[in-house]
Amino acid sequence: VVEATLQEGLARYELNTGRYKFEGPEANISDDVRRIAADLKTAEPAWLAALKATRLPLYDVHWESAVVLENARGKRGHAINVGLTDGRILPLNTWSAAIQRGLKPYDVVYVQLREAKGKEAARADLRIRPTVQGAALVLGNETGRILAMAGGFSYPASQLNRVVQSLRQPGSTLKPLTYLAALRKGLQPNTLVMDEPITLTPIGATVHARRGDFWSPKNYDGGALGAITLRRALENSRNLATVQLLASGLDDGAERGLDRVCELAMEAQLYKDCMRYYPFVLGAQ
Repeated sequence: VVEATLQEGLARYELNTGRYKFEGPEANISDDVRRIAADLKTAEPAWLAALKATRLPLYDVHWESAVVLENARGKRGHAINVGLTDGRILPLNTWSAAIQRGLKPYDVVYVQLREAKGKEAARADLRIRPTVQGAALVLGNETGRILAMAGGFSYPASQLNRVVQSLRQPGSTLKPLTYLAALRKGLQPNTLVMDEPITLTPIGATVHARRGDFWSPKNYDGGALGAITLRRALENSRNLATVQLLASGLDDGAERGLDRVCELAMEAQLYKDCMRYYPFVLGAQ
């Protein structure tokens, strides 16, 4: 389930952002169809027998394989019908006229099936191998047990397990360290912190630091909420509130506050050492 969800999510991301790139069908089984048709010993259509016997390179992709049976051009463009391994023949929904023109009879492609629903007829949606990669990890919250792991779109395409072998910025998952430092300082979940713009001077800089060296973070939504509780700031992952807490809530100044967060990161064995840059508290490390 996790593999299928990751594969569909990566493909839909590229489709929705217009970043997909169709490199051609997964295979063409014209020769197999002709050979089976000449044999005259099969009770099922030659295309179906050939499709069932086809083994695509990406054996762990969870989409259905389908073979193009017809690509007819009409007044409304190309009408493409594909055959499935269960014997059904369905219309193929593609994403561009260029893809429609490029598909030939007996090309094999991946599809996502859309079953009939109400007045909507069943169809097959073309699925394209994504260029973008991703990973998925499912944990049991109560025990931390790893329930499932998928390290990429397809193992035959790439053996890199991006869950455990890739180095990534932790992003906002690192923010709880700042709030833990605040609790250790004696602040409470209902302590107020200002979620408002702030600019920090570079560490170790003098008053003559260059303007571009100053750091002025922003919230994801670009806004500010004013006075909010620590709990709400963490729940809503507010960047400005986190940096305000760093600057005045953890110790005497932002540099000392950063030291407290770094100490926690090393105590938790998340890092062997800490690069002393303010964006660290927002997960940029």
